[in-house]
Amino acid sequence: MELRHFTSVHSLAQYDFNNNNNLECVDCQNITSTGAYFAKSCPKIHLYFKNIVTLSSSAFFDFNGILIEIGDKCTNLKRSSMYGSVQRLVCHATTPPTVASDDNYSFSRTIAGIYVPDESVDDYKAAFAWSRKASRIYPLSSYPYPDELLYLEH
Repeated sequence: MELRHFTSVHSLAQYDFNNNNNLECVDCQNITSTGAYFAKSCPKIHLYFKNIVTLSSSAFFDFNGILIEIGDKCTNLKRSSMYGSVQRLVCHATTPPTVASDDNYSFSRTIAGIYVPDESVDDYKAAFAWSRKASRIYPLSSYPYPDELLYLEH
């Protein structure tokens, strides 16, 4: 199942897509906020957030999807927002989004690859919390599946 262009929806509530094994692609281009666990246990999902500014606490807690693509407006990851498993995380922000200073759970589960703007790779590798996954941070130009990205300018 594919959901695209939520033109009148601007937030996702807690557990909105929870345990949905059929959901594969969700284009959340107008979503600016999310609830906790909103996509918990969605194993085939690709999520696209073009205009998100802040990822809520526990937004991807126990997430186990394939791809999360975050647009260039994201500036903040709340506590435990990325505590889940995802094969690929793409963040288009040239400045690494800040992470809560007391957050011991950011990126603490499996992320196979984090892809960021080429000019920002070193900044991400040095940034708090992002640095824990420095060996998995790559330039966006090396992304292996560019056709699955919605916000990459081809």
